[in-house]
Parts: sequence; structure tokens; C-alpha cells
Amino acid sequence: MEKIKITMDIKEDKKQLEEMYLNYLNCPEAVKNLSNLGMSEKTIRDNIVKINNYVSDLKYCLNCKGAKNCKKERPLLVTNLVYKNGVVIQNLEPCEMVLKQMKIENKFLINDIDEKFLDASISKIDHSSKTRSNDLFITINNILNNKTNKWLYLKGSLGTGKSYIASAISNTASKKLDWKICFLDCSYRFKELNDLSYSDKNEFTKLMNAICNCDLLILDGFGDEYKNDFIRDGILYNIVSNRMNNKKMIIFTSEFSIDEIRELYSFNKAGAIRSKQISNILQNACQVIDLGDFSIYL
Repeated sequence: MEKIKITMDIKEDKKQLEEMYLNYLNCPEAVKNLSNLGMSEKTIRDNIVKINNYVSDLKYCLNCKGAKNCKKERPLLVTNLVYKNGVVIQNLEPCEMVLKQMKIENKFLINDIDEKFLDASISKIDHSSKTRSNDLFITINNILNNKTNKWLYLKGSLGTGKSYIASAISNTASKKLDWKICFLDCSYRFKELNDLSYSDKNEFTKLMNAICNCDLLILDGFGDEYKNDFIRDGILYNIVSNRMNNKKMIIFTSEFSIDEIRELYSFNKAGAIRSKQISNILQNACQVIDLGDFSIYL
């Protein structure tokens, strides 16, 4: 009885190995890759278990749904084969999607983009609404093609899509351009900078240098930030004056007009002078596009 059992197991194993081989033959990409590696049919059959893992991985990745949706047993890793001196070696390596995403993320020195806007795209912005003047898309195109020194000031009510537009521009820049980008949530980052100026001057200087010198700066929710004399004089004024002098791009999103920003930062007579200077810089440097109350979403 035991002998029969072993024979049946052997037959079953042979059947499974043959199915693996047929699975390999039904994957043209795998056949091509292994042929390029110089593997003979015998080598393939002798290593069919390793090759089957490779084929299964390859088939899944050929229909990739994106890094976030990877459901493989070993997510975000791909199986690659090395054939050397008659030996087949199976390696696990980070997938191209992950490496590509890492390259994109490395372009952000500071990244406060809302998670729901991580996939924001210019192509998803509604071109048909009357709020979509040609100015918006001409300006976006000019920014991404480095054809303008004019800053973009996006004003609009809550929910109109200001942050989405800014996120879409920064996402596109990170994928297509060799730019260093800082995307700041003003409510959080200005307060952080204020606190660091007292608690960690080295870190404060490091962040300010990144913000002042990056290729593209987005100040999201401008005007919502905590305000005091130092934030106005030591942070905001330094940022806008430095970037204006060095012709560095800024994109603002705000519920407030530039005149309202001036009023918000005018705490006292001395502060009103600096606030006016900031306002004058913005008036001269910015192209203001008012989205009004209409949403940009398709």
C-alpha cells in the first residue's frame, strides 16, 4: 500500500511540474526573458519551481494596479532570475513602481499634500466651467515650462479646488521636472517654524533654507496660519523677499485677497509697515486667479 501511495505522489508531482511548465510557455514575456538569459529547455524544466514563482510574479506585475493596490504575497517586491554558470538564482528586488515613487518623493523637501490629493492631476480639472478662464491653464503651462516669473495666487472659497490645483501642479512637476519642491500647509508649518526659532535654531535655519531656495514653493492655506510679529517679519517677509529677488516660483492658495492678508498681519503701527511691504511684493509678483465659489472638479 505504501508503494502505491508513493507512486501516486510522484505522478501528482509530475503533473504539477508539467502545469508549471505550460504556465511558463503561456507567458511570452517570460519565454523571451529566459531565452535572453540563455536557458535551455532542460535548465528551465530542472528549475521550473523557481521559474514558476517568477512567471506568477511577472504576470501579476504586467497587470499592475499601482503600488497602493499591490496584493501579492510579497507586496512591492518582484522576483528576478539570474542565470550564471548553469545555476538559476532567484532574487527579490523592489518593483519599478516603488523605485519610481521614491524618486518622485525625494523631490519633495517638504510635503504636506493632503492624502486625498496625492493623485491630483491637471487633466482632472474641469476646463468647461466659466471659472476656468484660459488664464489658469496658460499660467499652469507657463509655470511647468519655466516661462514665467509671475507667482500664482489662487483665491477662492472653501471647497473650490485651490489645494487640488496646487497639488496637481506639484505632482506634475515632481514627475516631469528635475525640481526640488516644498509644499507647505501654512497652518502647521508657520507655527512649527516659529517654535523652532526658539527651540532648535539649526533646524529652523535648515527648513528656511529649503523653503527659500527650492525650485517650487506652495503655500497652501495662506492666511490661515497662526500670526505674530516674528512669523510676519522673520518668516513670511524673508520667504517672499528672498524668492522674489532670486526669481523663485511660489504658488499661494488662500480664501483671502492680498489686501485682506495685509490687514490680517497689521497688528500695530510698526507691523503695518512690514505688512504693507509684504502686500506690495505680492501685488507686484503675483498673478491672481479668483476661483470664486465654483468648484474646479469634474
